[in-house]
Amino acid sequence: TGRVLGPLPANVDWRLPHVAGVAANESLPELLTALNRHPDLAAAVAFAERIGERRWRLIFTNRSVVDLAAEREIEGLDTVAANATI
Repeated sequence: TGRVLGPLPANVDWRLPHVAGVAANESLPELLTALNRHPDLAAAVAFAERIGERRWRLIFTNRSVVDLAAEREIEGLDTVAANATI
């Protein structure tokens, strides 16, 4: 909303997901479930973008981009994890 919530303690590491896109907040639990299966991948995600309210695009800290198939987040991340070095 853009409103100031107040000061945050400097010693807290929030590690909140960075997401964008229409209805991203509604679909985030499924993505987080898929990412929790692969902590190394999850740690390397810079942000996730919801595309067309159907699928996710993941942008990694090394600037790699992965487009996941609609409603197949787990299968897609399993494939990436088996074949990627992040």
